[in-house]
Amino acid sequence: MTTPDRPSPPPPSRIFPRVLAFVLIWQTLQFAGGLLSFISLWPVAKAGFDGMASPAIRADIIRGHASVFFLAHLPAGVLLAILLHPLVSIWSAPRPSTWSLAWRTFLLCSLTALIASASMVQFKPWLMQGMDANHWYFSLQQLAPDWLRNRTLPFLLRALPITAAAFSASWYLVRALRRIRPAWSDGTNAATASAVVAASFGALQLASSPLPDDSPTPAPSPSRPNVLVIASDSLRADFTGPDSTDPLAPTLRHLADKGVSFRQCFAPINGSIPGMASLLTGQYPHTHGLRHDFPSPADLSPTSPSLALTLRSHGYETAVLGDAGAGMFDSLPLGFDSIETADGGCARAVLSESLCAAHPILPLWLLSPLGRSLLPALARSAPLVSPESITDRVVQRLDSRPADAPPFFWTVYYSCTRLPFTNSPRQLRRNGLNHQLGTLGFNPDTWIQNLAANPNASPLSPRDKEFVRALYAGGINRLDDCVTRVIAKLRDSGAWDHTIVLVTGDHGVELLENLRSLGSGASCTGEESLHVPAILHLPGTTTPAAIPHLVRTIDFAPTLLDLCGLPSSPSMEGVSLKPYVSGTPSLGLAAFSESAQLFPTRSIPGESPLASPPAELPVTATPSPDGRFALKPQFSAPALQHKERTLRTEHWKLVFTPGQRFDIVRLYDLRNDPGCTTNVAPLYPEIFSSMKDKLWSWMRDHHDSRIPEIFPSGEPTPKPARPS
Repeated sequence: MTTPDRPSPPPPSRIFPRVLAFVLIWQTLQFAGGLLSFISLWPVAKAGFDGMASPAIRADIIRGHASVFFLAHLPAGVLLAILLHPLVSIWSAPRPSTWSLAWRTFLLCSLTALIASASMVQFKPWLMQGMDANHWYFSLQQLAPDWLRNRTLPFLLRALPITAAAFSASWYLVRALRRIRPAWSDGTNAATASAVVAASFGALQLASSPLPDDSPTPAPSPSRPNVLVIASDSLRADFTGPDSTDPLAPTLRHLADKGVSFRQCFAPINGSIPGMASLLTGQYPHTHGLRHDFPSPADLSPTSPSLALTLRSHGYETAVLGDAGAGMFDSLPLGFDSIETADGGCARAVLSESLCAAHPILPLWLLSPLGRSLLPALARSAPLVSPESITDRVVQRLDSRPADAPPFFWTVYYSCTRLPFTNSPRQLRRNGLNHQLGTLGFNPDTWIQNLAANPNASPLSPRDKEFVRALYAGGINRLDDCVTRVIAKLRDSGAWDHTIVLVTGDHGVELLENLRSLGSGASCTGEESLHVPAILHLPGTTTPAAIPHLVRTIDFAPTLLDLCGLPSSPSMEGVSLKPYVSGTPSLGLAAFSESAQLFPTRSIPGESPLASPPAELPVTATPSPDGRFALKPQFSAPALQHKERTLRTEHWKLVFTPGQRFDIVRLYDLRNDPGCTTNVAPLYPEIFSSMKDKLWSWMRDHHDSRIPEIFPSGEPTPKPARPS
């Protein structure tokens, strides 16, 4: 009896078209689901920002979804089909039917999506829109032992895609070799496949390992020093530098200990856009015209001097790089040659973020060089531009600078410490949270929304407040990691010894201290939303200095110009702090500041502050090409009327709050009451009167007084606090 020949498997040319068709069907279904998700959210967006319904924005929506389908879903489908074809072919042998190919392809596509989602949560958690610790992946992790969660699982998530790619590559190679040598046996094929897989792993290991680094040739010292400003949104001084109580930021602490640290530095406003404008122009908000985070196009006229413009006119290369909060630099006329930031503050940014949230394939695709080149507009979506990716770009810029390059002035803006304090799993573990977000029943975004709508919202428990501080501490850790990498690259490239580095914040943030709010911009009463770190590394300076005197962020621009040997513009209102480096006792500076939030609801016991939020949303998307958000003209004057103003000296702080019937003016003794909880105006009437006159002069005439003008006989020292 003769044994029938084994049926030979069908050639791959017959299987691949069907696998490709099923993968594209899968991708189309994914796209359709994302489109339905986006459509369900559109009425909410349209109701919130009426300008987003303009024809230009609607056209952008259509183009955006079409681009996502043709430039992301379809190309990714082709690549996925090429990857899965060998697996489906082997799994379906010897006689694959259409049904068996279909369900195997769909199952492998589902597993691929599962691994991709788990990898994003593990390695790039900022890509997961709306992720919290209730995410299934975090819940599943808690069931696993530590050895699996901390070591094995991350290894598997990296190894599985590499293994699949190596296996597919070897399968295609063996198929090609069999065309050349048809007589090869199955054993030879298996040996060849194993060799190819081993070679693939070796090549991957070699490619991922750094080459031996000979001693780098130091970069030639430019005629003037480089200038690097590293700023973080909502960065508090008491969490960084020498005043910090926990080792949250070892690199920043080391910088402060070895460089020049200004212990009492204050922002002139607690909003990001006006705060950064003041930092980079040396002007108060009432001078450069940006008074809140929603300026109109008329407010953005390039009438102010800027640090970037001045340095560029003297041959500097200027650039700003930033993540989620740095979209403001697109509209700020500050004179940078290059702007590499995430989109923000405009309808286009909302659309791009919504597109990324609706289509799960986009984040992985847009993180690749090919995806960024095909969809450059979407690649600037805030969820995709992380602090780590911005740090990568800074490092790449330093690596690629030619030896004869001109000096640079770069501003690097991070959002690590910005609400809602998105932490990576590593930062969470450092602060003892261990992914247990949400276990205390607290969600920052929801809480802020409820507080704005209901000023009588129930206060948080002490445990919840500690949880909020731990979240913020995770952001400090994340910022310190980024700064560590930048400084290490400056040292490796030889640029450290001729680069001035300033680390600071645009403003601070309140973390529910003394019954105040969470966030910044609503109040100037406490120190938390205005007090920022100011750490300066000066090349060639070996003696560290901790400056105890009061300084302002408007002093940074003239200071950096002075350190570069350049004069500052006469229209800059800040002063150079270089004399402090030389040991000058005191410049007698006082800090004038104002609040930035639109129509906040404030609570002052026994008083009646203004509390008249508009019936309609005061912000709209303008007809500009990107639909930038701006304050409606009818709300410009009321927004200024609702501002708190403050004057701070070395020992005293005066706070003005607009009232419904009368002005609310309070004096605080900072030595005995740093939390600003008790009004001592009745105890110190002369101090109260003198500071009130100077604050009124600043508000009315924009006259900036120094301490000798406020206290001609010298600043009085507060009386010691009475023992309780």
